[in-house]
This record gives sequence, C-alpha cells and structure tokens, in this order.
Amino acid sequence: MNISIQKLFSILLTLSVFCSTVSLAASLDDRKDKEHKDNDSKEGKKKKKDGDKERNHKKDGDKKHKGDGDGDKEHKKDGDKEGKKKATRTPRSVLGFNVKDITGKEVRLNKYRGKVLIIVNVASQCGLTDGQYTALERLYKKYKEKGLEILAFPANEFGKQEPGTNKEIQEFCKAKGVSFPLFSKIVVKGDGIHPLYKFLTGKKTAKKLAGDVKWNFQKYVVDRKGKLVAKLAPNADPMSEAAVKQLEKLLAEKAPAKRKRGANKKDKDGDAEGENKKKRNRKRNKAKSDDSDGEGENKKKRKRNKNKAKDSDGEENSKKKKRNNKKKDKKKDSEEV
Repeated sequence: MNISIQKLFSILLTLSVFCSTVSLAASLDDRKDKEHKDNDSKEGKKKKKDGDKERNHKKDGDKKHKGDGDGDKEHKKDGDKEGKKKATRTPRSVLGFNVKDITGKEVRLNKYRGKVLIIVNVASQCGLTDGQYTALERLYKKYKEKGLEILAFPANEFGKQEPGTNKEIQEFCKAKGVSFPLFSKIVVKGDGIHPLYKFLTGKKTAKKLAGDVKWNFQKYVVDRKGKLVAKLAPNADPMSEAAVKQLEKLLAEKAPAKRKRGANKKDKDGDAEGENKKKRNRKRNKAKSDDSDGEGENKKKRKRNKNKAKDSDGEENSKKKKRNNKKKDKKKDSEEV
C-alpha cells in the first residue's frame, strides 16, 4: 500500500514538473512572438519615418529647383531689362554718335570735338541743290581754318530727290566742287530714322528747336561743346548776314580743353569715382588708426606684464631673504647655546 502511494506521488510530481516545463516553454514562446511583433512594428515605423523624410526631402528639392528656376527667370528678365536699357541709351550730345562716311567707313563724331558744326541733309535733284551747295561750300572755305565743319547727309525722304547710290552722290558732289565731309545716305524722317536725326529733332535735345525735318537742306548748328544751338530753314542762305554773325560768335568761343586719355570724366561717373576714392582713403586712415591704437594697447599690456613679473620676482627675492635671515638667526642662536 505504501509502495503504491509512493509511486502515485512520484507520478504526480513528474506530471507537475512536466506541466510547469510546458507552461514555461509556452510563456517563452509568447514573449518571443511579442518581441518579434514589437520589432516588426518598430521597423515598420522606422521605414515609414524614413519614407516620410525622403518624400519631404524630395519636396524641398523640387521647391529649391523651382526657386532656382524662378531666380534664373528673374535674372534673365533683369538682364533683358539691362540690355534694353543699354541698347536704348542715347548719347548726351551730337559727339556721342557714330556714322558712316560716303565710302561706308565708320566715323565717330567725337573726332569733331571743339569744332562748330553745321549738319545738313542734302539732295542732288532738288530745286535748292545748286544754291545751297554753292553757299555751303563758300562758308566752309571761309571759316574752316577757324574751326567750322559742315557734315552733309544725303536723304531721299523729300520728293525722292536723292535716289542715287552713295557712289553716284559722291561723284555728283565732286563735280560740284564740294569739299566738306559727305556721309552715307540715311533716313532723316519717319520710319527707320537715323539715331542722330532722332536726337536732333527730339524734344529732349532742345525743346525750342524740336520737330521733324521740313525739307532738303535743313541745317542744324552745333557749338564747340557738341550742343545743338540753332536751326536754319531749308531755303535759308547760310551766307546771310544773320547766319554769319551767329556763326562767328560761336567760332569766337574758346574750344574746350581736350580730355587726356585715362583722365577722370567731369560727370556723374567722375564724381562717383572721386567719392569712392575718398571713401577708400577714409577706410585706410581708419584702419591705420585702429592698428596704431591696437599696437599702443599691446605695448601697454606688455609693459604691465613686465612690471608684474618684476614685482613677483622682487617679492620672491624678499621672501628668500627673509628665509635666509631666519636660518642665520637660528644658526646663531644654536651656536650661542
């Protein structure tokens, strides 16, 4: 009986251990599954976060790229504006224009700086041709040495009375004995008007003299500084008393001094350059002053440190002396004893 109870107890104990082991194993498996799920969840969240970052980065890149594109467009727009501004910038005087002579060679009107000019649109088949060419030639020969230049520009806007080519016009004027400068055929009125004549007839140049050219041989008078000062009608005699008197008055004026190459211009650009130079000098002087102040401060610091070092050395020496004196006193006392 006792044996049977012991066996039964042994079996129950074995079953109990087995159940505990199974339960522990199941618990460990559940824990592992939970940890695995948590890891998967964290991994998924991380991937989602990385995906969100990548999308945001892409959006930022697209925005930046778009911004750069807008900047390029804006820059291009500004460049176009600047280009148009430069292209439409009008010279401030007749002397700022470039033209072509009768042979097609480019001429800068700046070469006539300091001269009195008569600018005239000419024609070979006009009723005024003979009289005007003759009077202008006489005027030129009389006052050329005093600083007069007559600049003739063939034009076909009035009655189609200058139909020839530049070469034909040149031959015609040569036969007439014309010796003043001839330039290439241009438009002096309407569509395609030459910039020089646009300037001469514009309100901004001289309000009282503004208006379209009336006919062949209209004459514009320019002083030694390149300023438009008078206008003579097409049929006005350039050798008339009034015209000659006005011309002599202009020729009597002193020619402006020639600008030296590389010299500063006496205009806004020159003023700006002078102002910039002054600013640079002020900055340089200030920098020198700061440097000298800094140098002086450094010198003072070095002196203070030196004095401090001397003081510390003196203090150390005095301490040594005291110690030595004490030793001597002790030694003396011991000898006396």
